[in-house]
Amino acid sequence: MSSKVNGLGVQSYCYRGIKTVPGLIAAVKETGVDCIELCGVHIDFAQREQHAGVIEQFRQAGIRIVSIGVNGISGDEAAARPS
Repeated sequence: MSSKVNGLGVQSYCYRGIKTVPGLIAAVKETGVDCIELCGVHIDFAQREQHAGVIEQFRQAGIRIVSIGVNGISGDEAAARPS
């Protein structure tokens, strides 16, 4: 990977036409960037049981998830903080 782009990131929404995580990872790796902000197109934030698997796919690819996209939070604190 070129050191000129090492540490540069991209928002996964830029790849909203690619619906699978492996497809997204392949496309991001083509660009040479090594950081990503995930949006709801590529991970369902409400489905906590899938988070570890998605995170591991990016870890194995050498792409760091540095943030997650804009997510709406209702005024219901109990619903916003699942156990």
